Amino acid sequence: MNQAANLEQKVVVVQSLLKQGSVLAYVPLDFCEKLRVLIPDLIVVDDSIDPLLLRQLDQAPYKLLVSLNQFGMRGIDYRSKSNSLFLVVAQQFSCVREALQGVARVGRFGDPCQRIKFADCQELVDQQSQVEHNARLLSFIQEVKAGVLVKGAQAT
Repeated sequence: MNQAANLEQKVVVVQSLLKQGSVLAYVPLDFCEKLRVLIPDLIVVDDSIDPLLLRQLDQAPYKLLVSLNQFGMRGIDYRSKSNSLFLVVAQQFSCVREALQGVARVGRFGDPCQRIKFADCQELVDQQSQVEHNARLLSFIQEVKAGVLVKGAQAT
C-alpha cells in the first residue's frame, strides 16, 4: 500500500514506476487528466485498443496504460515477460468479482509484476456498489427460479 495522499503525490508514484516498467493504472477521470498533462502519450484502454500491444509491454519505451472503468480490468491479458509490470489501483471496484478480475490482470502466466494500491483506496470494493450488485444477482436468481429467463417473457 502506498501512502501518497494527494493527486500530485500519486502522479509522482506513477512516474517513478514508469521508469522501471510499464504501468497499468486503474484510476478515476481526474487522475487520468493529471497524468495526461505530464505523460501525453498514455494509452487509455477501451474497446478500440490493439490486444497485441497489451501483450508486449516489456519493450521500451515503457507504456502507461490507463483504465477508467472495468472494461480494461477484466478479460484482457497484459503481458510483460521480461520486465516488471505494475498495476496501480487508485479507485474502488464495484464488486468483489471485478476486484478479483482486476488484480489478476497483471502477473498472469508467471510474468513479473507488482500491485500497488493507494492508502485512500484501502478497501478494493465500494460497499454500496457491492450491495446493489448483490441485489441485482438476487433478482436474477429469483426470475430464473420463477421461470422468467428474459424480462417480460412468459415461461412456457
